[in-house]
Amino acid sequence: MTAVSAPGDRGHPGHGQRWSALNPEPRRADHQVVTQRRELLRGVEQQLLALVALPGQPVGASSLAGPRHLYRLLAALLADGDPEPEVGLDGDGDVRCRWQVAGVEVVLTVDDGGSGWLWAHDADGAEVAYEEWRPAQEPRAALDAAAALLRPRTSVALPRTEAPLGLTR
Repeated sequence: MTAVSAPGDRGHPGHGQRWSALNPEPRRADHQVVTQRRELLRGVEQQLLALVALPGQPVGASSLAGPRHLYRLLAALLADGDPEPEVGLDGDGDVRCRWQVAGVEVVLTVDDGGSGWLWAHDADGAEVAYEEWRPAQEPRAALDAAAALLRPRTSVALPRTEAPLGLTR
């Protein structure tokens, strides 16, 4: 008995070309882009763990609250090609991260309760951006401002607090 190859079977002539067209391999550039963000987050995670973990001692849940809040924000914020933040503690013991981008220092700080603030200033000390939020608020304005500062090569404008235009229908 002889086997008959139907079109699309692996034994069918031309199957390799059709298989490649229907199931393209991931492009190397796509893989690198995903890896860049993943590597940024892995680096942040390692820096955060180094802040709260003492060798030979268990990590308490309360000491992870601030780092968890900051990690979630950074996971929402960071994109491929962004600079890696320097993670540390501020003078009050709140967890923060810093970037130096195009002459601007960007600082994102979060406390254990989930409140936080974004502050950025230029080399002369002039404030470039300031946003804050409370635990019940969405930090979208801070994330948008941080994204614009971290990616100065894009044309995203920083949000401005202006009086409403008062337009009515």
